[in-house]
Amino acid sequence: MGFLSFLSKKKKTDKTPSISGGENPSSRAALSSVTVAVGFEEVYKKFDADGDGKISYLELGSILSSLGYEATAEELQVMVKEVDSDGDGFIDLNEFLELNKIDSEKQVQDIEDAFAIVDTSGDGFISPSELQKLLKTLGDESSSISDCKNIIHNFDCDGDGLISLEEFKKMMFQGSTILQSGN
Repeated sequence: MGFLSFLSKKKKTDKTPSISGGENPSSRAALSSVTVAVGFEEVYKKFDADGDGKISYLELGSILSSLGYEATAEELQVMVKEVDSDGDGFIDLNEFLELNKIDSEKQVQDIEDAFAIVDTSGDGFISPSELQKLLKTLGDESSSISDCKNIIHNFDCDGDGLISLEEFKKMMFQGSTILQSGN
């Protein structure tokens, strides 16, 4: 079970999750910061709060909580155990990457779920302020609204200054292609 699958089931009724972070929008690093489904190594580093190279169930709980989702210690331990292939009680980078290898249908669903999480207004669009909240949650405190407008501009096909679900999908898949090719 991927983390996004868990998130889509455990969303709190409070529609104001703290989401944030961001980098210079023209760089490849910005794409890896924007996505939950792509750039897993960067996301992994955010989950690994103490930088020891492994994610504990407590670290997993902390990041999920910051995104507006609550899980019991038992649920978190089960999640870790599901992907802990070496049995050490933690999720290492390779296990995290394996966990997030998903087929294309599942990937589309996860991207749609991620969009719904970021679209805190529920209007079907991601605004610069919603994107800024996401980037900050992912650890980029330096992202400005201007940076977020630039990121959106790069993928905003209809010029409305917002990201629709279809534009978000293109952004995620294009980011995936860039990161997988190493460009």
